[in-house]
Amino acid sequence: VSEIPFNNNSLEIYPNPTTEQLQLLFKDNFINKLAKVSLFDIMGRKITITTFQTQTSSTIHLGNIANGIYFLEIEIDNQKVTRKIIKN
Repeated sequence: VSEIPFNNNSLEIYPNPTTEQLQLLFKDNFINKLAKVSLFDIMGRKITITTFQTQTSSTIHLGNIANGIYFLEIEIDNQKVTRKIIKN
């Protein structure tokens, strides 16, 4: 049995741009997994990091960070997906 890779097709992130929070929708194979989520600013500095058990839908709160462009990195099973996020 081959392992299904965690990649850009494994989740949806919305709304983007966002004002307060992001919803992460994980596909079936990536529900109930340990996810490490890091947020980086445009200069590559780590702003926040959190770890949680994935659900079908998980929420990331961004209300306390400044408006701008960020990169959201989600790591599951030592595989990473990075998405550009706009906070306004």
